[in-house]
Amino acid sequence: MTRPNMQRRLVLASAITLGGAALWGLNRPKSDQHGTPRKQPETTLASMIDTLVPRDEFPGGIDIGLDQTIAQQMAQQPKLNQLIARLLPIIERSAVTEYHRAFYRLTIDQREAQLSKHWYQSTNPIVRRDFMQFRRHVLAQYYESPIGQQSMGYQHPTTYPNYHVE
Repeated sequence: MTRPNMQRRLVLASAITLGGAALWGLNRPKSDQHGTPRKQPETTLASMIDTLVPRDEFPGGIDIGLDQTIAQQMAQQPKLNQLIARLLPIIERSAVTEYHRAFYRLTIDQREAQLSKHWYQSTNPIVRRDFMQFRRHVLAQYYESPIGQQSMGYQHPTTYPNYHVE
């Protein structure tokens, strides 16, 4: 793994455990390692997930189906559904106001700026809390997956200690 991408993965992983890190401004590839343009998500939710966990030498959130997983979780978890239902209109309205385009049609840099504006720079504590909660949920879902663990270099133990209690 190249050094900048390993550093990016470690920052993302620490954001889960520490509850917050300045993720914005990190280099995000505009294409995969073969030069193929990245797939543009077709919904606001998918675009938000793609912005938080983009593809690099490892599959991103969209590649592993995180958008579909979270959509299924929304159907089963009313609190998650309410959280995302509050966030989507805010982010869409903000993107249309500032860029005159839907959020999913923005470039990755513009999407990062929009999320940062609400997650990190918002003066409204409720909006900021909701975006942080959404970000934590997405990152936790990604790094709990085998691909997310592989991207951090985590290796499952092959043997377990034999603890003997007398």
